[in-house]
Amino acid sequence: MSAVLAPRWSFEGAFHDAAGGLALIGMDGRWLAINDAACDLLGRSRTHLEGRFAAGACELEDAVTLIHHIESAIDGGPRAFDLELRMPRLDGSRSWLRLQASVIPDPRGAPGYLAATLHDVTEQRRAREERDAFFDLCPDPLAIATHDGVIQRVNRAWEVALGWSSEEMRAQPFIELVHPDDRERTAAESERTFAGQATPRFRNRYKVKSGGYRWLEWQVRLGGDGRMHAIARDVTEQQQAMIIFEAEMKRRRQRLDEAEQRLDVHVNNTPLAVVEFDARLRVRRWSARAEALFGWAEEEVIGDRPDQWRFIHEDDADIVATAMLSLVTGEAPSQIVRNRNYTRDGRVVHCEWFMSAVFDDAGHLLSMLAFAQDVTARVQAEAEAAEREALFRATFEQAPVGIAHVGLDGRWLRVNRTLCEFLGHPVDTLLDLSFQDITHPDDLDRDLALVQQVLDGQLERYEIRKRYLHRDGHVLWAHLTVSLRRDAEGRPLHFISVVEDIAATVEAEQTIRDARDELEVRVIERTRELESTNLTLAVEVEQRRDAESALRESELRIRTILENSHDAFIACEDDGRIAEWNRAAEAVFGWRRTEVIGRSLGEMIVPPALRQPHEAGMARFLAGGDARVLDQRLQLPARHRNGHEFPVEMTISLVRLGRRRLFTAFLHDISERVAAERQLRESEARLRTITDNVTAMIAYVGPDLHYRFANGAYADWFGRDDADIAGLHMRDVLGDENMRMAQPFVDRVLAGEQVNFDRVRISPDGDERHVTFTYIPDGTSTIDGGRGFFVAAHDVSMHKRLAQVLEHRALSDELTGLPNRAAWTRALNEASQRAAREAVGTAVMFLDLDGFKRVNDTHGHEVGDAVLREFAARLRRCVGGGDLVARLSGDEFVILLQQADDVGSVAEHVAASIAIAMRPAFEIGELRLSMAGSIGIAVQRDGAVDGARLMREADEAMYETKRTRDGMPFRRVELVAAN
Repeated sequence: MSAVLAPRWSFEGAFHDAAGGLALIGMDGRWLAINDAACDLLGRSRTHLEGRFAAGACELEDAVTLIHHIESAIDGGPRAFDLELRMPRLDGSRSWLRLQASVIPDPRGAPGYLAATLHDVTEQRRAREERDAFFDLCPDPLAIATHDGVIQRVNRAWEVALGWSSEEMRAQPFIELVHPDDRERTAAESERTFAGQATPRFRNRYKVKSGGYRWLEWQVRLGGDGRMHAIARDVTEQQQAMIIFEAEMKRRRQRLDEAEQRLDVHVNNTPLAVVEFDARLRVRRWSARAEALFGWAEEEVIGDRPDQWRFIHEDDADIVATAMLSLVTGEAPSQIVRNRNYTRDGRVVHCEWFMSAVFDDAGHLLSMLAFAQDVTARVQAEAEAAEREALFRATFEQAPVGIAHVGLDGRWLRVNRTLCEFLGHPVDTLLDLSFQDITHPDDLDRDLALVQQVLDGQLERYEIRKRYLHRDGHVLWAHLTVSLRRDAEGRPLHFISVVEDIAATVEAEQTIRDARDELEVRVIERTRELESTNLTLAVEVEQRRDAESALRESELRIRTILENSHDAFIACEDDGRIAEWNRAAEAVFGWRRTEVIGRSLGEMIVPPALRQPHEAGMARFLAGGDARVLDQRLQLPARHRNGHEFPVEMTISLVRLGRRRLFTAFLHDISERVAAERQLRESEARLRTITDNVTAMIAYVGPDLHYRFANGAYADWFGRDDADIAGLHMRDVLGDENMRMAQPFVDRVLAGEQVNFDRVRISPDGDERHVTFTYIPDGTSTIDGGRGFFVAAHDVSMHKRLAQVLEHRALSDELTGLPNRAAWTRALNEASQRAAREAVGTAVMFLDLDGFKRVNDTHGHEVGDAVLREFAARLRRCVGGGDLVARLSGDEFVILLQQADDVGSVAEHVAASIAIAMRPAFEIGELRLSMAGSIGIAVQRDGAVDGARLMREADEAMYETKRTRDGMPFRRVELVAAN
């Protein structure tokens, strides 16, 4: 070799000592020269190689290839070639060597020899073979395509999926296999991939060799060599199911729309007001009848939260809140509530609400539907009926005569107290009897005959005097008035009987009859005496005539004064007989003067219950001169001619006319004054009853800050009696600390401004109570010119708890108890705002469970749910108190971190903790499941945060973790702030 190459080769030492394999090969294929590195690669010594055929070191198939390339170079073909050859070694092993050879011409320009370099590519070749094996053995279709869309390589799975062999697909533009309707979208996805953009999974239809198309789902990425690498999954059955599902959903949506339309027609045509609330109790539907009833238009109330409802009376808000809470929590399927409501013009109407809640299959509240009916007229009618019933009961029970309802068979059905006292029977005993049992036998037939005439329609009513038998056996005289009550169709129901005690009348009549007989005897005797003394008296008569004339003139003057007096004037003898009665007395008592003169005062104007005390008082005066009632202003009940009693104010005086004593009295009717006083007392009592029975706390504070009034609820709130609070200073009731808090509001209300404020108080049993206070200035002045103010307070704790329950349900994942997607979105927005204000870094971690679908498919969703709950618990233990862990859906979880320090390092530490926490098996019942998670981290150290971008990058990083599987439990992406 030295002789041949000496003129041209002066670096033989460098050739032999080169680190890489170098060799010279003659055009006959023999080794001319070979360095040590090439010998090591070939596994033979230089002496064993030089002069021998190079093809002899190769396996037969590769030897033929090498000889072919050498002959082609001699024949004028390519002057350089690059081959990978299999080289058996003397130790029995085999290696792959890459031979890169170039033709070196001789001085004549003809091929002289080949200069070659040798490289061991055994490992690369083995890796490529393994990759090709995996490529061909993958059950999913794999493909590699150039930028112009030509398929360069596919695996055997294509033949299973579509029927096309690798040879048939190779060198084909893949777009020609795509369904015409999907080509435009497929081309756009390819352009995005070649532009370096992240391409999500997409689906299209590919042609099947035997006819038709199959749906494939693609994952595509751009390789380092600029080619597109893709993996497909046959999702035809899934897509067909999805198409069927979407068609079914479309049909159901159409049916739902039709149902909504029908519902709207029914809602707008129903005479009831219809109000629908969404899951957060915001107004979602407001029917035309609701607008007509309450006055607010639909656009004014749609979206209003419970604290914005203007149509609920504040005093009934707790009733409504309690009913709705029972529906929201599922305690009751429906509620019927009657409460007061406001209209837009400020009127109060009573409504009856029928409310029901609608839940989905998972028990989540979807909506609440309420139907309202204006029952104001009914409430007023019921109140009037109750008032009439109370009036009837009072009249029935307090009547001075006996009243009873008697059955058609004569049995007592209902009796008043006066009748029981008259007959001497308790109520229970009397109701067991009939009127026949206690009627005097001599009067029974006549009474029964009249009863029959009334039943036969011959009489509408009848009145008789009859005798009853008292319980102790003595006879009672009564005046009986009977009428028959019939129903709407004229059928008899029962008798109404009025029994008046006339024992005194019967006795007086008997006395009058006896007195009349006696008087007739005495008149005869007296006539005889008068005739004898007539002559004697004639002279005296003439003398008295003159005196009587003067007396009549005086009496005329006095009578004129008394007749024109505005007060009633009555004079009576000491035996109680009326001697004088003016026109005012006629107007007050209803009796004409001619009807009362000479009759007993007690009989005419004294109520029956007071006649005996009246007569006893007169007797005491006449017997001993007890004059305590004389010349005093007295207020007593009096009796009108028609029987009703009324109050009078009177002054009684005694006039002595010789031996004659005459009692005079001036009286005037004070019914209106007494009624006004009673009405004032009843109004005050009613106000006290109302204020003591409302849930609101009500008080009145004077300008000197002393309480003038406080209802029971206000007193209970401060642990006092309402009577004790009146007169106390606000500081004595509220305490120094609460008074300091309230003082600014007190100053404002005393200045004429209405103020509202909220306070939280811990009750003695440890409950947190939320109270809304309203201070309202009094529009009227006190005697000293100052103005106080009203205090109204409402316990809104129930509303707060209802709002908290709704918010917790809206922001919590029911399965794991973690915040849900809505809560996550809110927290991410707040983190973005904080990052814009403060120098903090933000990290988002995206996590899911590897192989979770297999757990669900193998063991069922109950086990899957238990795995998710355990995964959530382990995540919570790996983060700090200020960090947020949330569940988005399925097995997708996210973590939000914000730190002033290196938030990226904190996130990696959390990820490492999660990886450690996942090592123990998940024990679900008798199962032990080994689970692993993939984590993606997106970090932004400072500046305004784009939450959507952080989520997207963390998601991509998580999928990169899944794809690489290089032992790292997470991937981290560092972002730069937009500013």
